[in-house]
Amino acid sequence: DELLKPDAKGFRGGVDTGFMSWTKGREVSFQYAASGGAGMLYEVSMGLIDRGADFAWLSQYPHEQEVTYAPLTAVEVMNTRVEEAVLVVEVRLNINLAALTLDQIVSKMKRSHLGLLSILRDELRLQRAPAAALEKLQQL
Repeated sequence: DELLKPDAKGFRGGVDTGFMSWTKGREVSFQYAASGGAGMLYEVSMGLIDRGADFAWLSQYPHEQEVTYAPLTAVEVMNTRVEEAVLVVEVRLNINLAALTLDQIVSKMKRSHLGLLSILRDELRLQRAPAAALEKLQQL
């Protein structure tokens, strides 16, 4: 597994580009990991700042106590150990504090769209478009 191999600086881990889902239920995880013989289990340390969103209320399997982390969360391998036939990988997660919030993303998209509309209206005025067409754009 690439996550377990140290890089040139000796770090083990990586950055996930998608959402990551973990469970707070160790028993659930261990059951899945041990079900097919030798398995792997990630044991996550959640800190005060680097926390995920509790999705148990939304999950199809609420007993799994699902916690979801945003894209670009870093996963750093701290230690490994073996329990029964399962390799337990202790990891620390670091969220991307520079990532925009959903409100910021929506606001940025709105500004982009309004800017595009302004350019379009200006171009249509220069091309002497009918007033009715410009009026419809002005209402947006």
